[in-house]
Amino acid sequence: MIKASALIIKDQSLLAVKKKLHPSHFILPGGKLKNNETAERALIRELAEELNLRISMENLTFLQTFTTPSQFEDVTLTTHLYLVEHVARLEVANEILAFEWVAIKSGNRNDLASGIKDFALPIARQLIKKELSY
Repeated sequence: MIKASALIIKDQSLLAVKKKLHPSHFILPGGKLKNNETAERALIRELAEELNLRISMENLTFLQTFTTPSQFEDVTLTTHLYLVEHVARLEVANEILAFEWVAIKSGNRNDLASGIKDFALPIARQLIKKELSY
């Protein structure tokens, strides 16, 4: 299964969401690609659906593609991760139960999905470190 996810950073924290269907873990905002949809278009659509966040292609910077087992289904996920610049207010919408700003320095929380723990947090730490060194 192919999906697109957003790494949204604010005040040295990253945005994580809980879905109503799977409230046990926080995951990155985003979702599955639909037929003939690019990862960028899927992410723009998903962020609008999940968080009422309206962004454009100019707000996206590709970071990495990674593969992990799904936290909730017996499938392998191939995730295209994008840094998303935003300034808008976020609102829980559709299938989202809640969102939380997770400190980038946070340890190994049990309620974070592997995409956050193994990929998003290390990348976010590198980005923050680069930013602080300028």
